[in-house]
Amino acid sequence: KAYAEVTLSKIQPPKVDHPIDGALTIESWVKLEEGIDANDGILAVERKLDISFADGHPRVRAGNKDIVVAKGTITPGRWMHVATVRDETGIWKLYLDGKPDGTATEPDRHTVDELRIGGTLAGGGTKGMLAEFRIWMGERSPRQIKAHFARTIEADAPGLVFHGLREATWGD
Repeated sequence: KAYAEVTLSKIQPPKVDHPIDGALTIESWVKLEEGIDANDGILAVERKLDISFADGHPRVRAGNKDIVVAKGTITPGRWMHVATVRDETGIWKLYLDGKPDGTATEPDRHTVDELRIGGTLAGGGTKGMLAEFRIWMGERSPRQIKAHFARTIEADAPGLVFHGLREATWGD
């Protein structure tokens, strides 16, 4: 099934009706333009957290500190799947194309609310596209990430609180 390509400059962030304090999973297909830097990312939570791609490496940044950086890099012009998982203890894990690629050594417990899809703490804007953007309540297992990263998920899947880029709110 083909993924819809959405230009990030046209995205309006979803209204957050369900802030998440505990375990969660955020995943998306990304296709970034040349010149990947700290302005490129999947999402930002104002002054708290972002999932970005400085130097082409996916990373989770809490405040002014990288807490986990992937070993692998994003290839400009190529669709790649990025998943970030926070467990109940606040430890983040990164996955690239369904494979584990980094684990934080210290926790982050920022509430995920007031988010900006395609934004970063650096304040720029992502130069590229996202597809199949998903936010899950709870920690998706490595097996779930690998089994579902290349599939379209139904919008009413258990635990899925936001799916796609055109929804106005997180799941009901």
